Amino acid sequence: MTASRAAGWGMGVLPRIVRGEGSYLYDADGRRYLDGSGGPAAFSIGHGNREVNAAIAAQLDKVACGYRYLFSSKPLEELTRLLLRLCGAEFGHIVYSGSGSEAVESA
Repeated sequence: MTASRAAGWGMGVLPRIVRGEGSYLYDADGRRYLDGSGGPAAFSIGHGNREVNAAIAAQLDKVACGYRYLFSSKPLEELTRLLLRLCGAEFGHIVYSGSGSEAVESA
């Protein structure tokens, strides 16, 4: 099964991805593709990682999101302490962002 490319990319045909496993993606016809596209850095662990998926589900069962300027959380504080320890004394504080645009606006 294929889908037309999105506007702006011209006409063509792209595989329709239905699942991912590790470093591979699979289309609706069962063909396997090595996922070398990069994309969000979150995918560097591979698709369908059960340990990561379980940790995400456990956190979502507690709280999905707390806006960073209004709330803190134990996982956020633990990550901040780890990053500050690994990066050294020259980092006085850390600001988290969801995109490059958000990072620039926060700078």
